[in-house]
Amino acid sequence: MRRSVFLALSFVVTAWGLNVVMVKYLVGIFPPLALSATRIALAALLLVPLVWWREGLPRLSRRTWGMIAAAGTSSIFLHQIFLSVGLVHSSAAHGALILGLNPLATSLLAAWLLGERLTRQRLAGIAIGFLGVALLVTDGDLRRIGDIQWGDALMFGAMLTYVIGTLLVRVATREASVLVVSAYSHLLAAVQLGVTALIVDEHPLPPAIGWWPIVVLFASAWVSTALGALLWNWAVRHIGAASTAMWLNGLPATSLVFSALLLDEALHWLHGIALACIVAGVSLGVRGNNGQHPVATPHRGVTKDTPARYRTP
Repeated sequence: MRRSVFLALSFVVTAWGLNVVMVKYLVGIFPPLALSATRIALAALLLVPLVWWREGLPRLSRRTWGMIAAAGTSSIFLHQIFLSVGLVHSSAAHGALILGLNPLATSLLAAWLLGERLTRQRLAGIAIGFLGVALLVTDGDLRRIGDIQWGDALMFGAMLTYVIGTLLVRVATREASVLVVSAYSHLLAAVQLGVTALIVDEHPLPPAIGWWPIVVLFASAWVSTALGALLWNWAVRHIGAASTAMWLNGLPATSLVFSALLLDEALHWLHGIALACIVAGVSLGVRGNNGQHPVATPHRGVTKDTPARYRTP
């Protein structure tokens, strides 16, 4: 199972790294909020029928619906608004750095709210991974970290809302399957984004859109967003929010690789040093989780996790 989680998260990091490039390309064509609403709606159109085919119409309690709605609002609806608008106003370097804070924030909040252990080894992994992210996106000049602009503040909001949503997913998947949580959270968020896009006055669509932007849009929605979220939530359920979030240290590196390949951006020796830090940080963070850690349950307080019984996506 651990090998399956490793392969799943490797795919997710790769797909999400590519997705950054795809979204930046699409934002130049589509209005940001309309783009987010369309991407999430397409993802929901793929996931919801899959739920009905695999599990029928599952009966969920009000509490479970509430957790799914909260997870979708935070990790999808609010995250997509901050992300799409933030990428318009923030540089790629600052945006990647702020998103790279995700593992640190997740580990700290998971330890505080869910009782997940914050071991010395995991702390060391966070520090090394964050150093790699910082070097990578600042070109070795760490003094640039303090320059927070309006777009950077929006990217911080994108990071924080995704962290909170990940923790909510961790709780929700104790009461419903990963597929149900992923599908219904995307469906609810698609409605929220659609209403928001109708209310907010954005620039109109171009008079003619070629076939290639449509291909990129569907790839972003179905591969990166739908399948990526499904595998991510599955990993959160299996190894915890904090250990899963450690893999996001690799996101800036994969984004830069795809930017170089697809956008002809130059890479240099500093990227290799930063990538080594990121790989070392992820390795320490994953090894720092022994598979059983105390978690805070709604009715029983802090208990020990038992091996999860779940359907794989």
